[in-house]
Amino acid sequence: MSTTNCPPVRIVNPQGLLPKGISDFDKIVQQRRCFVDKSLFIREVLYRDDDVILITRPRRFGKTTNQRMLQAFFEKSTVETNTRQLFDDLLVSKQADVMQHQGQYPVVSLTFKDIKADCWNQAYDKLRELVYEEIQRHAEALDFQAVDLFARAHGACWSRILQQQQATLNDWEAALKLLCKLLTLYHNQSKPRHEWVRPIVLLDEYDAPIHSAYAHSDKKLLVRAAGQSQDEWQQAFNGTYYGQMVSFMRGLLGGALKDSDYLHKAVITGILRVAKEDIYSGVNNLGVY
Repeated sequence: MSTTNCPPVRIVNPQGLLPKGISDFDKIVQQRRCFVDKSLFIREVLYRDDDVILITRPRRFGKTTNQRMLQAFFEKSTVETNTRQLFDDLLVSKQADVMQHQGQYPVVSLTFKDIKADCWNQAYDKLRELVYEEIQRHAEALDFQAVDLFARAHGACWSRILQQQQATLNDWEAALKLLCKLLTLYHNQSKPRHEWVRPIVLLDEYDAPIHSAYAHSDKKLLVRAAGQSQDEWQQAFNGTYYGQMVSFMRGLLGGALKDSDYLHKAVITGILRVAKEDIYSGVNNLGVY
């Protein structure tokens, strides 16, 4: 993200095939594809003052591959998922202070690139499925019932989310925040609070659902309401597909990122920053790059 004192560009496996159509960092390394070593980006993320980093770039700029690289680097390692060797030949491996963070964090990773639909109900179903799959990914690896504090405080809401169809819209808006809290409590059961290891949240193409909702909203409805009072216009806006999407994403993402005690870092990518003020209003720890 910094433009000063940049190291020279380093090409890994220059004789290998280009990773055409492949955004999975693990596959690119394991298949010995030709790619640019951007691993020092990990250091930038770690040492930025911003708790939440928003990176806006056009499509095909490698945002998803960078997000996958961050996940491979930070996510807690197990016997089955030891990812350290992926970085052995990369520039970051020579950064001893950075390598101490490898495989040390619970990671919540969501990509919104496929949340595109003609109406709110279709998009809402896709969003719920996306969040549920990420919850299940963690639930399969961890015994969440061991977190008694969490179960007592949020058991009813969490149970409805796990049962999917019984969860309300408010439950789903709170799901990401609850998952981060659950992971924090689970991974720090025997640690004092000042030693807690908190989750890293990676959100790819956060604005794709918002762009789709705007494109498919009834803009004529808003034009007709333009001459009415602010309350009447707001009511009309809230009833559009776009208004419903903005409201949901504000609840889902804002709840997890605003002044959270259960977040270490968040890296968010998108095409434009147009939704920043709507979605992240009040976030005082957001850096836009």
